[in-house]
Amino acid sequence: MKKFIISLLVNTLVLIVVAGYMDTFYIKDVTTALLASVLLAALNVFLKPLFILFTLPITIFTFGIFLIFINTFMLLIASYLMGDIFHFDNFWTAFIASIFISLLSKLIDIFFKKED
Repeated sequence: MKKFIISLLVNTLVLIVVAGYMDTFYIKDVTTALLASVLLAALNVFLKPLFILFTLPITIFTFGIFLIFINTFMLLIASYLMGDIFHFDNFWTAFIASIFISLLSKLIDIFFKKED
């Protein structure tokens, strides 16, 4: 449970940082970022595996690069569900944000795993 809470807090921080650098990605406040992190975690648990299963042939064909598009769709679904407090102006903003979010999250994970 401790790792899950830390993961949510890290994802919240990453969302805030990425939104701070992108004018076309809007998060209302820290509470919204935390709520978005919880929603994205739920989407990644329940919906993302279905997306991966249905797109498995193209994911294999692109050597996994298509997973970036699945992450983008998870962000867009969260944006749709949350409304104006968490949104992207267009698909490409969500696409670029998903790349930065993935990279930053992975770098933070690597850094903290070395600390353990």
